Amino acid sequence: MALTFIQSEVYRNSFFLGNRNDRILYYDCTNYYFEIEQEDGDKKYGKSKEQRLNPMIQMGLFTDGDGLPAAFSLFPGNQNEQKSLKPLETKILQQFGCEKFIYCSDAGLASEDNRVFNHMGQRAFIVTQSIKKLPAEDRAWALDRSGFKRLTDDMPVDIAKLSEDDKDHLYYKDEPFTTKTASAVDHNIFPKVCCLSERRPYGTDCQGRKDGCKWHFKKTAQKSQ
Repeated sequence: MALTFIQSEVYRNSFFLGNRNDRILYYDCTNYYFEIEQEDGDKKYGKSKEQRLNPMIQMGLFTDGDGLPAAFSLFPGNQNEQKSLKPLETKILQQFGCEKFIYCSDAGLASEDNRVFNHMGQRAFIVTQSIKKLPAEDRAWALDRSGFKRLTDDMPVDIAKLSEDDKDHLYYKDEPFTTKTASAVDHNIFPKVCCLSERRPYGTDCQGRKDGCKWHFKKTAQKSQ
């Protein structure tokens, strides 16, 4: 509790130095190993990002849209990092006075539970998903060249006929996506969005590179009924 209080007070007082871009919050996790052989407290054996075979502790960090730290938490080295989001974000909602923002993360922290959690209140989210790991139906939809629009004006485009002048634009297409946990009372429905840039030839990354093209899930401003 003391650590959370300190963080929330630092966050609130930081506004005396200037505005914070807290309408966008990025979240990611890392871990720190210890030169010991036996587990001790939260220092547990887990999946080290440095491939170290030592007990470690993990840290989850929220930064604002400008990359300035907002809040962090420490958790055991053997814990699934996806489960670290809700406790820390709940503290931000309750004690930081920050309730309206877009949650952004990579695919490793984009579980369905985390997406549904950020489909509540005044929050929204943008997360990524490797196309290669999608179900066949969704992968076919993402790789279909039809249905794309230009992000700047929502004009339909044929991405097979883009000119050199179009190379700096972003293009997207979307359609409703229903989560597995959707109920008759509260439908967790939001558009799935496939984005691409002409700076990367369409389909190349999806088929040949590890980082891959990304499938973005983005919550709409209002839930579908």
